Amino acid sequence: MNPNRSAPFVFIQRRGKNERPLRIPLERTMPALIESCISALHYPDDTPTLTLYNEDGEQISNIKNVLPDMLLLVSNAPPENHDQKSRYSNRQNGGNSNHNWNDDSSSSDYENDENEADDDFLDYLESDDETSFNTTNRKNNDGKSSKTIQMNGREHRKQFRKIAVDRENLIIHSIYSQYVGKYFHNNSSNIDSSNFSHFIQQIITSGLYSAPGGSSVGLSFRTVLLGPPQSGKSTLLKILSREIYQQIYQLGEMRETFMFTVDFREIKNELNATASLYRSLINTLVDQIAIQYPLLKVLPPKDTNYRKFNKNASLNFIREFLLQFAEFNGKFEPLSSKFPHQEPFMTISASLNSLGACLSESAQDRKSLKGFFNDLAILPLKISQIFGFSKVHFTFDHVDEADLDLNTGKGHISLSSFIKLMLSTGTFVISCSDEHHMYDICESVDNDDIDLKTSSSFVSCIDTFDEAPTCDFHFELNFEDIPKPIILQIEDCGGCGGYISKWERIMDICHPVVQNMIQSPKKKNIESRIIEKAKLKAILLLRQLAPMLLADQDPKTQVAEEITSELISFELVVNGNGDRSRK
Repeated sequence: MNPNRSAPFVFIQRRGKNERPLRIPLERTMPALIESCISALHYPDDTPTLTLYNEDGEQISNIKNVLPDMLLLVSNAPPENHDQKSRYSNRQNGGNSNHNWNDDSSSSDYENDENEADDDFLDYLESDDETSFNTTNRKNNDGKSSKTIQMNGREHRKQFRKIAVDRENLIIHSIYSQYVGKYFHNNSSNIDSSNFSHFIQQIITSGLYSAPGGSSVGLSFRTVLLGPPQSGKSTLLKILSREIYQQIYQLGEMRETFMFTVDFREIKNELNATASLYRSLINTLVDQIAIQYPLLKVLPPKDTNYRKFNKNASLNFIREFLLQFAEFNGKFEPLSSKFPHQEPFMTISASLNSLGACLSESAQDRKSLKGFFNDLAILPLKISQIFGFSKVHFTFDHVDEADLDLNTGKGHISLSSFIKLMLSTGTFVISCSDEHHMYDICESVDNDDIDLKTSSSFVSCIDTFDEAPTCDFHFELNFEDIPKPIILQIEDCGGCGGYISKWERIMDICHPVVQNMIQSPKKKNIESRIIEKAKLKAILLLRQLAPMLLADQDPKTQVAEEITSELISFELVVNGNGDRSRK
């Protein structure tokens, strides 16, 4: 395990300013956090102090109240006294708000907090502005009636803009936090993203472009992550995708760029039939629209009692409408008449019905479903455009596991060609299980197929650490049917996060063995039972790791072959001397 684990991040913004939040590390103390704010926001070094507020305007004076991924409003003015709290509170005594996600929290924590936090967020969106601009009457000292001074037009507009900007920033930050928490959460606690900062930054830089002669920046990612099996590609994909989404956030492109994320290993059982594949993609698409277009959860459908309003009603209408084409019976049903009848929903309804008519026509083709699959491939782009997005960024994992030939009953469809057509409609970062298979998939198989090989950037996860990992020990492994021991050292992990994390876990398990080795013979007091138990656990993990990293050279052909013999024992050896522990 790496003891120098980097701190989580928070977002900071000058209070009352219309600017994009900056991301800084979450320090352990308030003075250190304030110093970081002074530096990041370019306040003068002699600034006496700063005051931090949460998004409700409540002053924060205790570092325990600062949560990872929290948005902090920074002011160099004296602290204010607040007698009232906003309807949208952090609910510190009852759970975290939905935009405060901890990278180290488990996925179950995310699921437990999601509904409660989402309710708070919807309450905030539905709340009325607290600022009133009405003119009232009052009595002067002489008993004469006069009107209060009315806020002039400029101040009115300024105050209204501030309220609008604050709400927009809250919405955008909530979308970012929800999406990252659900799709880019790093489940591998042993893989520290700070170890790959230089590697990640190189990919980010290569995937951004600036228009000639202009200041606008856009995305041009067409990245394929490669690497040996179980080398940490999936975790690296999540880390990289989170950073890309952070760039989209900082560039103000979140309302322009729709994120679409699929792990094909998770839906592998759904890929064997047209109907199940279609349902899986539609459900995934609607779930991600729900996060990135939260207005769907606010406005109640027509003829619905607001007090009994199900926040997912409008989403369910869309889901039901799109799912009718999974096993299409030839009868096209328009979107429910209970869908909201206000703008922009009337336009959304008309666009969805138009899209449905196209899907209906291609689904009824009696000779082939190729046209239907072509329509399905561009569906993420088409639906995102209906909801106001102009482009799509795809994050696909285990793409090669979807390289299947699907029998539709009206001919065969290559799923890999279908996926490549989908990827061609936007930018993407994808990963795979087998890198050699992935190369083959990216090549075009005929004139109608998409060629990703010549237009993509292939990036290996080997040697991605900023600094090469080191260890004071190595293993001498004894295999059945192999006469000489084979040395396994940390350098054999190739700088791959997945392998390094497995190595560190084995070394953690071997801690009693190491302690017993470094103690003098007179002071060795660790129970042999504890040592033997640690060695037993270690050899089980070494049996998993060693075949991934080592090969046995045939003495006759001099060809390296995969080790298939069973590992029967090992010795832990200190680098540079003969101290060892035999198993």
